[in-house]
Amino acid sequence: IFGPFEEFHFNRAKSLSEMGLNMFRIGREPRKGMDWNYISNIVDAHILAAQRLMEESRSVSTSSQVSGRAFFVVDGPPPDSTQDFWAPVLEAAGHSLPRTRVSVPPMVMYFAAILFEV
Repeated sequence: IFGPFEEFHFNRAKSLSEMGLNMFRIGREPRKGMDWNYISNIVDAHILAAQRLMEESRSVSTSSQVSGRAFFVVDGPPPDSTQDFWAPVLEAAGHSLPRTRVSVPPMVMYFAAILFEV
């Protein structure tokens, strides 16, 4: 989720790019999708769900189309790969993703994360 005052992800991506650390990726497959949703779309989805729940609570019918169901909130098309999302963002900030990428096996990253947490 991101919005107009989002500081964590964008500043971190820019810092990693400035340090040259955006050359690493976890695993070999560059097309792992990650859905980035704009905050106003999430808010709109919650408002629509609340309105529908209110309508259903006033209804005599026992069938529900919303209550008790899970919904996915997405910004439209299938999720971008992380590279496809960040490339134009970093280019707009004057940076770019490196042409050569180093794939780190997921288990190596998993154990590195455990070590950094200790």
